[in-house]
Amino acid sequence: MEVKYKISDQVRVITNEELKKVALVNPVMHRFVVLELNVFNIIEKNLEAVNNLDNKIFDTFSFLKEKKFIVKKNDKASPLYSFPQKFTYAIFELTNLCNLRCITCYNDSKPENKNILTTKEIFYILKKLKTYGIKNIGIGGGEPFIRSDIIEILKFCKENFEQISISTNGTLLTEKICRKIKEYEPTLIQVSIDGFTPEINDLIRGEGSWEKSIKGLLNLKKAGCNNILVKPTLTKLNYKQIGQTMFDFAEKYGVKVAWSKFVPIGRGERNMDKLILPVSEYREFLGGAYKERIECISEEEAKSYVDRYFEIHKFYPALYYCGAGTTSFLIKPNGDVYPCILLEDKKFFLGNILVNDIESFENKFVIPSVDFFTSCAKCDVRYFCCGSCRAEAYYKTGNFLAPNPSCSIYKESYQKILWYYDKRKLLEGSYKKILLELCLS
Repeated sequence: MEVKYKISDQVRVITNEELKKVALVNPVMHRFVVLELNVFNIIEKNLEAVNNLDNKIFDTFSFLKEKKFIVKKNDKASPLYSFPQKFTYAIFELTNLCNLRCITCYNDSKPENKNILTTKEIFYILKKLKTYGIKNIGIGGGEPFIRSDIIEILKFCKENFEQISISTNGTLLTEKICRKIKEYEPTLIQVSIDGFTPEINDLIRGEGSWEKSIKGLLNLKKAGCNNILVKPTLTKLNYKQIGQTMFDFAEKYGVKVAWSKFVPIGRGERNMDKLILPVSEYREFLGGAYKERIECISEEEAKSYVDRYFEIHKFYPALYYCGAGTTSFLIKPNGDVYPCILLEDKKFFLGNILVNDIESFENKFVIPSVDFFTSCAKCDVRYFCCGSCRAEAYYKTGNFLAPNPSCSIYKESYQKILWYYDKRKLLEGSYKKILLELCLS
């Protein structure tokens, strides 16, 4: 008796009539494949009689079956929405004290704030995280290196967690401290610099901060730390300059460079009008960041950039943009717990880690899957952007299910990746063109 098949219950079929293509997307297994529409139609019509398929199309069917896009008709797939989940990652703000007073600060950190948690309390929390089963930890503040016990904390984290990241403004990183950092080297050291000239950076972070941050960066390099990421916050004040100079800065100092978008909370909310970047200017930033660079590189370099583009963008389908409140959480300097650094309103309060068991935070806050965003229901790339950052949407509209403010940019970019992804190997001699298309969308 011939086996009968079906498209897996986990798979979403997305059709592009204009290009006559179909994308089969499995957001649970994080897989997708793009087929010619006529090939898919033939396979779909013969799922209960696959022996009717010719050899070439049968090969495609076999591939789809191997990757579980197609399954036996009586197959029962695991559920799309699986809860409860366990936490694997925690962000720990060790202090709200900071030696700078950046106008973008989401935390309102400043010099006159005070350390709230004692060393004893911090180690109590770290041991509690370890016992629960937290694998990865992010250390931040305020400025974590303002604490006299920071090296002890790094040592404990190195010995008890799989991955450690730490965020710093870099101004307190002496040669001596950097040698200690190297000894207990975090997986990632993120240095916040908000402009690649003294004038722009100091306008945002305070006079003299550029010189101190660069000195700290050089001390890290001198100590042998190579896992450094410089990450400015994009605003009206710096987006043009960052877009034009970030690659040169990365090469000069031997660091990686990324960026985060400004979200108007904390002190940043009070400076929102002069900082927040409209969508049109964010698009301009993306263009300025790449266009001039691409025009100067060879086709071979362009090919490596194209490959890296897909790797960096981690282009795979999923149901959720992030794990805020479900697989990760934030610990404030008084022990209060929230879903993430952008969701610190009292309405998002999960508890206090000094008082409550971590298990009590589980699934108290759950952002719905992109399937439940009405604005995304008909979008062909919804499983790739997953609705993007829900905190950004919330602070813009007051609604978690509203479109992300930069939706139009993300949509264009992901559509190009989705429908042209399978053409990459056919672009020999045209990689610069495809790279421009991807980066300027």
